[in-house]
Amino acid sequence: ATLLARQAETISVKAMLDSFDFNLPDTTRLSDSRYKGKLTPEYVAQPSIGFQQGGFGQGTFGGTTIVLSDLLGNRRLALSGSINGQLSDAQVFVGYTSLGRRLQYTTGVIQQPLYLVSGFFETPQQGSQTQFVQTQEITRLVVRQMFAAGLYPLNRFTRFELGARFQNVDQQVFSFNRLVDYNLGFATGFERGPTRNVASANTVSPYLAWVTDNTMFGFTGPISGRRARIEVEPSVGTWRWTEYMADARSYVPILFNYVTFATRFTTSMSVGRDEARFPKWIGRPDFVRGYNREDIGTVGCTGLPSDNGSSCSSAELIGSRVAFGNAELRFPILRRYGNRTNLLGGLPPVDGLFFYDAGVAWSQGQSVTFTRGDRYNVDTQRALLQSYGFGLRMNLFGIAIIRWDWAVPVSRPGARGFGTWFFGASY
Repeated sequence: ATLLARQAETISVKAMLDSFDFNLPDTTRLSDSRYKGKLTPEYVAQPSIGFQQGGFGQGTFGGTTIVLSDLLGNRRLALSGSINGQLSDAQVFVGYTSLGRRLQYTTGVIQQPLYLVSGFFETPQQGSQTQFVQTQEITRLVVRQMFAAGLYPLNRFTRFELGARFQNVDQQVFSFNRLVDYNLGFATGFERGPTRNVASANTVSPYLAWVTDNTMFGFTGPISGRRARIEVEPSVGTWRWTEYMADARSYVPILFNYVTFATRFTTSMSVGRDEARFPKWIGRPDFVRGYNREDIGTVGCTGLPSDNGSSCSSAELIGSRVAFGNAELRFPILRRYGNRTNLLGGLPPVDGLFFYDAGVAWSQGQSVTFTRGDRYNVDTQRALLQSYGFGLRMNLFGIAIIRWDWAVPVSRPGARGFGTWFFGASY
């Protein structure tokens, strides 16, 4: 007993305190200095590099991304680049963001090449009735952009944004030709034809926006709160139009925060002389579901600098002005409670929902109607498209959110519903 008492006294708190020196440091030897944030690597993407010889787009391939930040996260520099065969096809992004003061700002430059199939036609071979020359045209757009924006928060949830961007769009058309003999059933391989340069376009676009957001997110999307964005962006230069955008979303928790009723209304309207340059498509699975299987129009409906946009008039899902709304009733199906897994083991969280979508896309000179009359003309009129259905959302261990929706297109009488897989959080 005496030995145990001595051991207890030896390791007691009193004995431990007696063995430490708690004298405070001499403050006269401390010095103050201004904080100087030094940018150090915060994230480096796995670099890649390769080489291809022969075929279209031969050359060197590769790229990486580096994000630099200071200790407090007040300043951030992002560098990203990749090469796709040649320097003219390089993707470049350089962005700097300052968050140290109430007035925050970001600025940077972007170069993004885009390839589009813009034409396919054939012409008779001279002196032959069975041989034709098929030509496929591929348009390359190189978008170069300089941007700057300032953000001024009024409180934790609401802010104003003021910014501008200068954009240069360079365009080239590559042609590939082959000879086809329909009588013999023979075709040669495609060979590179002449390259046609199209005059580049330059635009300057200032913008002003009001933003508010106090939403709370769940496993697969927002579950409570409201968010909205109202923005005006005029563009002047080679192309001229004004973009008006409004987006309002609401998430109302019901049944003891177990079920969420989510609504969204979005409109984006390009108004002006060149509004058809960048047509919008509402058939995306996260806009108006149930219509993404439809033909979005002819190949000529591109909005390219060489296209006046008139070929998009017969595509009902495309327009320079769009408006759509969504309503969803969301509820959990599988959950993880504390350290306990769900009844089916370690499956990730899964949410279910029922939805209703409605939207319309139109352009200048077209009227909007809620229903199709006997004299309905898709070239001059656009009717409201509607759909309903149900869906599932799975949070794949924080890596991605997998979406599946079964939609019935109400505005297509006799059409059957179908399912669509998609990635991304709910609106």
